[in-house]
Amino acid sequence: MAAALIGGAFLSASLQVLFDRLASQKVIDFFNGRNLNNKLLEKLKIMMISVEGVLDDAEEKQITRPAVRKWLDELKDAFYEADDLLDEIAYAALGSEMGAGPQTSIDSVRKFFSSQGQLEKEIESKLVEILEKLEYLVNQKNVLGLKEGIGEKPLSQKIPTTSVMDESGVYGREEDKEVIVQLLLSDDANYNNLGLIPIIGMGGIGKTTLAQFVYNDSRVKEQFGFKAWISVSEEFDVLKVTRDILNGVTSTIHDINTLDHFQVALKNQLADKKFLLVFDDVWNDHYDHWDILLKPLKTGAKGSKIIITTRLQSVASVMGVVQTHHVKELSDEECWLLFSKHAFDGRRSSANPNLEKIGREIVRKCNGLPLAAKSLGGLLRSKRKPEEWERVLKNNIWNLPRDNILPALRLSYHFLPSPLKQCFAYCAIFPKGYVFRKEELVLLWMGEGFLGQAGFSMEREVIGEEYFDDLLSRSFFNPNKDVWLRPGFSMHDLINDLARSVAGEFCFRLDDDDDDSCKVTPRTRHLSYVLRKNLLPRNSKGITSAPLLRTFIPVHLSASRKYHDIDEKVIHDTLRKLVHLRVLSLSWYDSLLKIDDSISNLKHLRHLNLSRTSIKILPESLCSLYHLEILLLVGCYKLVELPLHLGNLANLCILDIEWTYLQKTPPHMGRLTKLQKLSYFMIAKESGYSIQELGNLHHLRGGLVIRNLENVMQVEEALRANIKGKIYLKNLELNWKGEVNDSLHARRLLEQLEPHENVETLTISGYGSTRFPDWIDGGSGLSRVVTLKLDGCRHVCQLPPLGQLVHLKKLSIIDFPEIVSIGPEFYGGCTSMKKPFQCLEVLRFANMPQWQEWVMCGNEEEDFHLLQELYIINCPAFKHSLPQHLPSLTKLKIRMCERLVASLPRVPRIITVKLDDVTLRDGYWLSTFRSQSPLLERIEQLGCGLFNNLQVVRIEQCDFLKCFCLESFSNLKHLHIEDCPNFEMINGNYISLISLGIKQCPNFVSFPKVGLETPNLKTLWLMDCSNLKFLPEFMHSLLYSLEELVIRNCPKLESFPEGGLPSKLRLLEIVSCTKLINGRNQWNLYCFSSLLRFEIGGYRHVECFPEESLLPPTLTSLEIRDFPNLKSLQYKGYQHLTSLQSLTIDNCPELQLLPEEGLPSSLTSLKIWDLQNLEYVVNLKIQQLANLKELSISNCPKLKSVPEEGLPSTITSLTIQDFTDLESLNSNGLQNLTSLKELSIENCPKLHSLPEGGLPSSLSYLFIQHCDLLEKRCQREKGEDWPKISHISDIYISECY
Repeated sequence: MAAALIGGAFLSASLQVLFDRLASQKVIDFFNGRNLNNKLLEKLKIMMISVEGVLDDAEEKQITRPAVRKWLDELKDAFYEADDLLDEIAYAALGSEMGAGPQTSIDSVRKFFSSQGQLEKEIESKLVEILEKLEYLVNQKNVLGLKEGIGEKPLSQKIPTTSVMDESGVYGREEDKEVIVQLLLSDDANYNNLGLIPIIGMGGIGKTTLAQFVYNDSRVKEQFGFKAWISVSEEFDVLKVTRDILNGVTSTIHDINTLDHFQVALKNQLADKKFLLVFDDVWNDHYDHWDILLKPLKTGAKGSKIIITTRLQSVASVMGVVQTHHVKELSDEECWLLFSKHAFDGRRSSANPNLEKIGREIVRKCNGLPLAAKSLGGLLRSKRKPEEWERVLKNNIWNLPRDNILPALRLSYHFLPSPLKQCFAYCAIFPKGYVFRKEELVLLWMGEGFLGQAGFSMEREVIGEEYFDDLLSRSFFNPNKDVWLRPGFSMHDLINDLARSVAGEFCFRLDDDDDDSCKVTPRTRHLSYVLRKNLLPRNSKGITSAPLLRTFIPVHLSASRKYHDIDEKVIHDTLRKLVHLRVLSLSWYDSLLKIDDSISNLKHLRHLNLSRTSIKILPESLCSLYHLEILLLVGCYKLVELPLHLGNLANLCILDIEWTYLQKTPPHMGRLTKLQKLSYFMIAKESGYSIQELGNLHHLRGGLVIRNLENVMQVEEALRANIKGKIYLKNLELNWKGEVNDSLHARRLLEQLEPHENVETLTISGYGSTRFPDWIDGGSGLSRVVTLKLDGCRHVCQLPPLGQLVHLKKLSIIDFPEIVSIGPEFYGGCTSMKKPFQCLEVLRFANMPQWQEWVMCGNEEEDFHLLQELYIINCPAFKHSLPQHLPSLTKLKIRMCERLVASLPRVPRIITVKLDDVTLRDGYWLSTFRSQSPLLERIEQLGCGLFNNLQVVRIEQCDFLKCFCLESFSNLKHLHIEDCPNFEMINGNYISLISLGIKQCPNFVSFPKVGLETPNLKTLWLMDCSNLKFLPEFMHSLLYSLEELVIRNCPKLESFPEGGLPSKLRLLEIVSCTKLINGRNQWNLYCFSSLLRFEIGGYRHVECFPEESLLPPTLTSLEIRDFPNLKSLQYKGYQHLTSLQSLTIDNCPELQLLPEEGLPSSLTSLKIWDLQNLEYVVNLKIQQLANLKELSISNCPKLKSVPEEGLPSTITSLTIQDFTDLESLNSNGLQNLTSLKELSIENCPKLHSLPEGGLPSSLSYLFIQHCDLLEKRCQREKGEDWPKISHISDIYISECY
């Protein structure tokens, strides 16, 4: 059921755009000035009005009537054409206004239409053609039976939900249930008598099931005397809902049908009684309706609760609810349990392993959505043939019969306002899994014209943010993290499918999963492509088959965004044919050095993104793109200048030049009167570059950096810049460069640069006067400043009264060489009525060579009471007087303050301390610590008193340290002691310790005889402790939480303690512990049911490994390293490892053969490294591993040909490394790897060519490094082997990149 549901929604929003264009004075004047037929415009308007009334009816009927859907598509196509025509006329008018001359504008329009005939006739001819198409479609509306103001029901009548449920069918909701039950059972002081608990999530996520699960909990039943379940659904009728509540709590039917009767009866019934109500599937977010409904419910007893399930965050917002519960997706395993319950009718799925394997793949398509798992399980309930399940696996969920998923999600779409439908459907250009940022999507919407026309730019961006927040609150978007771990958003896979379904053929995305023949159509308007090498070139012909494209953008899907290269000729040839583009992005193409002059043909362009390219200069022709609103040049590190006539772009709103190294900004920037974002402005002495160019930029918002203030000759120029009048600026940086000779001029200049009181972040650097102007104090000038940085003010000898800035949270004072003392002036005077620094959280002093003292002022216990972080860096003359009362301090960092002898402050909440030159987050790191340190004399001081809140302690190179007492550190969680030659013992017990590491401590001999009582310890690392003889006693009982135990190079350690190791152990590494490994048959690892990962190595005295019953069957990862005399692997030792997925064999030079029985068939990853006597890959029996995905072979010098025939076709990743004599790759062996995605070939100097048959067509990543002969043959376009690899998306060759 892949119906394109977008028609009416798009057209309702698109019509408004056309109406606005028709009313545009520019279009009207153009027609009048060219003696064009105005009646054609009037007729176009009448045609649009005649179809406007039937769009709602058509939108609903298209779901079941393909003819209506086709009519809507054709109508939308016609409206697009009309919009393009009117947009081109508006462009010509703009060209005239910008002084391009009437002939230039006429030529541009003539070029757009035709090279023949009169311009006026061409315009009229095109308009008549559009009108004829519209007239035909208008006539068709009656044939299709479309009527004005009538729309069918969006969906068939839903069956009301009830509280009855089958708890055996609920999976993965125990934690959610417990959270909500606890909210129900608590009498939260935040509630009055009535507590509201919204359960929020997308359609099909399991909100109703969770509410049923909670409603039927025995504790809930005991807590509430009255309970009622009300199925609300889309139609929210206060009278009906009130009646349903009354019927539910009284178990009787009330016939009188007035709201007053029901509310009076309900109020009396619930007065002073504790009740629980569930409002399921709520869509109404009107405050007035809820206010009326809740009035009789507020008479209940304290602790009464209402659970509300809804898709809309706004429902919770209108009721003033602070705490909400968002339902997340199920895990794949939980989803599988739900699917299998319905697909196998409660029977064991293992009875049919073929179906189980296919079923688990189907479940992954559900992406954690319970409704999808249940629906697909029910669909396959009666099907037992694998080919039937395969059809479901390969099919789009939206195309499946008897599908309950689409209606559930489509309902959310149906209730969207028309503009939001358009914005949501546009998101079909994003691939599944793509994480986008809010500002990124809003700027795309703006470029497409979804937020209104130019001239209202700021309002449009606000509207876009509201649209985004609305879609987020309705669960169309989910919070996520982008590739840099910044806050971002994504769509659930099925929501993504919904967007693609409603967008139809108007949106298309190109990725590696598509056929090489691009499936765009002439109607396609919005196109994205996954940023992979060669994907665009091999599809460029198909792309240009949609000449009316409006959107052309690349998107990243990789975990870390990488630069890519592209043939400039391919991209420029493609763009020459896409002259209707409105949004164009070429970001992340590192090989893109220039933009062709033909960019000027893109008359409709609004949004141009060239970020992170290697462009050095932009063509002047770009300045004729008069519609351009957004120009993004972030990270163009080679860009040295912008076009000289950039000021011609009168509609430009966003100019983002962050992380560029421009030598100057263009002249006459003041003409860009609509500009909202300007990363920085560089002042020069020449005409047109003055600071007064900022005077007309009234709409600047966000942040602005003003550089080269030393070039301001007249103070009046700064006055005309009107910095104080820029009410939307939040961040401002004022920068002088070089030495300032005139101190008085600098101060008068800064006086005129006072920002508006809305500024929240202010940076002043390079200021050359001896004191600051009066507006930098606690007055109204900086009343809202939160962050202040003063840097490089090298002549200032006294700080301003910054303590009076009532909202200041972060303060940095850097490079003030003339400051000797900080005293009362810093606070604002000791007699000030305001408490100084009442909000300050972070304070930083750095590079103050003459600063000697810090004089406190007034009541020290009130100063800095919220300070959390204090940094004093490179203040070599600073001697004494740190603040002593810092109750909120959690981080203290003091460096390069050799003369400081003051006592440390009282810091009960300290978590991080840094003294000297080494630090560790949330901890304390001592480096070359000596007892004569002027700040600390005994390590016990760290734990007792001053720093008793430390959570992490790391001690390195401390010669004096002999003993560490755990009990001195009441909150210690992590302890690491390294390279302390005299450290002998650790004593004491502490329940909070989670990890313990001891490394390179040769005198560390043993743990306390009574054992180490740290019951929460999860990780224990013991490394390079040459005299350690014993592990902690009673490990199995005292360290029962231990999950990871690593022991390396402890040669005197002989055995595990009596009772063995803790039973929860999941990871065990034993390397270079000869005596301990000698006794391995006494380890009893076979009984450890939790052990998953085991590494053993550094042992000479074994030829056959592992022994029978040494390893537990639960192992999933086994690493065998550095066994110089190992000759064979014993089949009896690993035949029972049926769960083993990863096996690594490293540096076993005598190992030649594996047993005839082969390796465990469950292996998915096999790494064979440094097997000097291995001659043939077939000796490894790899061909028998039917589940193998990853194979890595390295440094096997006798191996001369790899891979031979017979490697499993399941392999997706193959690495061949350090083969000094490898000369060829077997063609048949590689071609059989039909699933291969990644191939890496490294350090194979004799490898001279790729196989004649080429590489598998499935390959998408090829890495070749230090293979000189092969690299030459694989050079782009020139190498003999280039045709064999040109189809691969990502190619990395060390010589070429």
